[in-house]
Amino acid sequence: MSEASAHIHGAGNPGVDDAIVIYSDRQVIDEQGQAIGKVEDVLFEGASDSPTWLVVKPGFLRSAHYVPVRGSYTTVTEKVVVPFNRETVRAAPKANADHVLTSEERSLLAQHYALAT
Repeated sequence: MSEASAHIHGAGNPGVDDAIVIYSDRQVIDEQGQAIGKVEDVLFEGASDSPTWLVVKPGFLRSAHYVPVRGSYTTVTEKVVVPFNRETVRAAPKANADHVLTSEERSLLAQHYALAT
């Protein structure tokens, strides 16, 4: 994660720092163990210490996508397991370069992942 991203997302706050360490650069898999990608960034909304979105890069020549943190967990091997398969993640809206979500993007993502808002 870049210094700029960490600053934007509230680095320096112990809860935020812990979440960044837990998720940053971790491999992401689905519940069947299929690889989805690698965490590129961790997003927080509002003043919350809890992360709400991961930016997951599926591979070298593929665009990163937003994946909700809700429902995810980490394994003893430090992989992040998400309740979505690779196809669902790849069909999600692509992450923009600055990783800052607009309200319209949040709505599209909530609809895509069938999240209650």
